[in-house]
Amino acid sequence: MKGAAPRGEILDETAAAPPRIMIVDDNPENLKLLKRMLTDCGWAVVAFPDGAMALKAAARQPPDLVLLDITMPGMDGYEVCRELKQDPATCAVPVIFLSSLNAAEDKVLAFDQGGEDFITKPFHFEEVKARVDAHLKIHRYRMELEAKNRALEASYRDLRELAAMRDTLVHMVVHDMRNLLQTVIVVHKVVGRMDPEQFGREGPRVLQDAVGSTFLLREMVSTVLDLSKMEAGAMVLQTSPCDLREVARSALEPMRPLQEQGVLALELPPEPLPSVCDPPMVGRIILNLVSNAVKFTPALPGAVRVSLCASGAGVRVAVRDQGPGIAPEYLDRIFERYNQGPGPGAERHQSTGLGLAFAKMAVEAHGGSIGVESELGRGSTFWFLLP
Repeated sequence: MKGAAPRGEILDETAAAPPRIMIVDDNPENLKLLKRMLTDCGWAVVAFPDGAMALKAAARQPPDLVLLDITMPGMDGYEVCRELKQDPATCAVPVIFLSSLNAAEDKVLAFDQGGEDFITKPFHFEEVKARVDAHLKIHRYRMELEAKNRALEASYRDLRELAAMRDTLVHMVVHDMRNLLQTVIVVHKVVGRMDPEQFGREGPRVLQDAVGSTFLLREMVSTVLDLSKMEAGAMVLQTSPCDLREVARSALEPMRPLQEQGVLALELPPEPLPSVCDPPMVGRIILNLVSNAVKFTPALPGAVRVSLCASGAGVRVAVRDQGPGIAPEYLDRIFERYNQGPGPGAERHQSTGLGLAFAKMAVEAHGGSIGVESELGRGSTFWFLLP
């Protein structure tokens, strides 16, 4: 046997810790010599005189490679290798047999048990070092490849889930658009059949239904387009000084019938609420939150309340409803794109999840924050804060 290589010659400097090598040999001299030589190469080494002890240690902390003698009392090397390869925690660990047995059938049996290599005693340490180094590199590359494969599989699963959500979204958006367009078509047919006297009585209400449907259809298309622009970083805010009270009033104008019926209440302070923002975009944030609240709330007096107030250095806008509330496990995901927020009442309404996703991105684009407070059976409060 020849001398050890200089310390650090084959140490992988990119690794967070040196590879851990396990030696299993019932000969104390072999253990001592191999441990010293491998340690001098920069590897972390643990040594055991019998297979049972080695298996217990490997189960606690799997090594990166095992140097294994065959002829040992009690459990021989073949059995130790077989046990290692049957354990999911150690099945990928390379095993190099190091034995005085040199018959062809001994080597074949070693490979049959799962061994990666075979070195005959007496050995040259340069050969041991070279083979250990080679199998450690193969093992590292294999682990890296498996990690990349797992990451690719996870990405593929995510893409499939995203594709499924997009398909669901397209179906829901098309369904909602068809319903809104059908309303407009029916209104025009009704108006076309009205005589002048009947139109004078019912025309304004019928036309208002058509206008409302057309407005919602436009908002749906605008939300889809604006979300795409925001995700691509192509949305530019058109900011200007404004009074957020006027922004809220203007945004909720299409919902005036609900205000007149008392279902929707707008609570504004007497003093102005100045802000520098993109007024149309902030108006759409408010409208999205209110539309979401109305969708999930029974048409009761005061069912949805919108309040604006000064808060520190900003303005707080809150939309409170008397709906079924949101289950705690969905609160963290409620603003995710395509999230439909399952929970009580979800069977009655389907939502694309785009309105809340748009609200979050638009508020954050202004440097603000957004959140929700909810309790099952007691409604929800969606709020956002603008600087």
